[in-house]
Amino acid sequence: MRERPKGFSTIHEVEREKDIVVVIPTADFNGKFAIDCRESIFKGLHIIFVESSGRGDFYFSIAHNFNIGIKKAMKYNPKWVVVSNDDMHKIDDLNKLH
Repeated sequence: MRERPKGFSTIHEVEREKDIVVVIPTADFNGKFAIDCRESIFKGLHIIFVESSGRGDFYFSIAHNFNIGIKKAMKYNPKWVVVSNDDMHKIDDLNKLH
């Protein structure tokens, strides 16, 4: 797998307090699922979206994108790193995480 070509990835961050950082691979940062994550589901948390889409690049590895996001998250020395997908519809109350 290390020799497999990697797709092009772009990091988009939603800046918030960095005690809890959410890492989300997505195909479209401006798509419905990503918007729901940042405006509703994970609102108030620092979110790192790792976007892989189109651009004539057909390689995609969710594990690779999670690794990119987690490496970025660890630079902030958070108490928690939450790994999620962008097709979430509900999470537990944020007070449980805090």
